Amino acid sequence: MLELIKLNEIDGVILDLNLEDSRGISTLDRIRRASPALPVIVLADSGSMLNESGALAAGATDFLPISLLRPASLNLAVFHIVDQAKSTARWANEKARMSRLLSKARSRARELSHLKTSFLANVSHEIRTPLNGIIGMTTLLRDTGLSSAQKEYGETLRRSGGLLMDLLNNILDLSKME
Repeated sequence: MLELIKLNEIDGVILDLNLEDSRGISTLDRIRRASPALPVIVLADSGSMLNESGALAAGATDFLPISLLRPASLNLAVFHIVDQAKSTARWANEKARMSRLLSKARSRARELSHLKTSFLANVSHEIRTPLNGIIGMTTLLRDTGLSSAQKEYGETLRRSGGLLMDLLNNILDLSKME
């Protein structure tokens, strides 16, 4: 029986302490060590060494005195075991489902982060290249024979390009921090 319990092949146990080969509390202890959450209902005589509070303290899910045992009470006990087993299975299934969803969400977040990094690298290159051209050409233009007003316009254009480059660099730096 303990091998089946360890393999999670049993949904619950009804342990009759009146059987000749029953080892009482030691059997309950072995069941609890093998599967702490497994429902165990203990059956015992009223004259047994193990009473209801002792059985529950030892880890039983429920206790039924054999003298009071009727088909309805046994049916209720079995229903309790099955219901608890179903509840445990539902919880395990829900946990597995949530784990799968979390794994998918993590994977998608990594994928989106990679796409964002790739997009920013491409945008950065596509904006910086012409912007460097504008800054360089305005610097060259400034050194030609321009009137003072034209030189001032060229310098304003060069400074604006430099400010735009600084702004682009700051935006890219912030996005890398995320």
